[in-house]
Amino acid sequence: MNGKRCLRVLAAAGLCAVLCGCATPVYQAYEGPVRGPEEVAVVEPAPGPIPLLCKIDGKPGPKRFHVGFGRYLPRYNSMNGGKFRVELLPGEHMLECSVMSGGWSPSTTLVKFNAEAGKKYELAIKTKSRGLFKSRKWWAEVAEAR
Repeated sequence: MNGKRCLRVLAAAGLCAVLCGCATPVYQAYEGPVRGPEEVAVVEPAPGPIPLLCKIDGKPGPKRFHVGFGRYLPRYNSMNGGKFRVELLPGEHMLECSVMSGGWSPSTTLVKFNAEAGKKYELAIKTKSRGLFKSRKWWAEVAEAR
């Protein structure tokens, strides 16, 4: 194999690895077979600070996030930018999310919302002061995506 061809093969393999590693994980937060987009509601992070989505209706995420001193939080987020995409059945849901709000102790909040089939929602972190990590006063909101 000549040098140029070898370089092209390596570049293509590297690009594939990057694209596959950056995919947003999709979690089906209901039992049974996969349903069509018109039958489920979708929750994704809003632009801005990305919350650590820990639990959905009391069910912990399948992955773990290290918060220090041997402590972990469950999470639905990927390690590639913290993105997530959760599919829910219509109805009322409770999301538990967390942020590292300074120091080693994560702050957690609950968000209750009513999901409608076929709609997309954004989970957003809101603060009352400048910057997410400069204030302990924060909350999460779920709103229909535009």
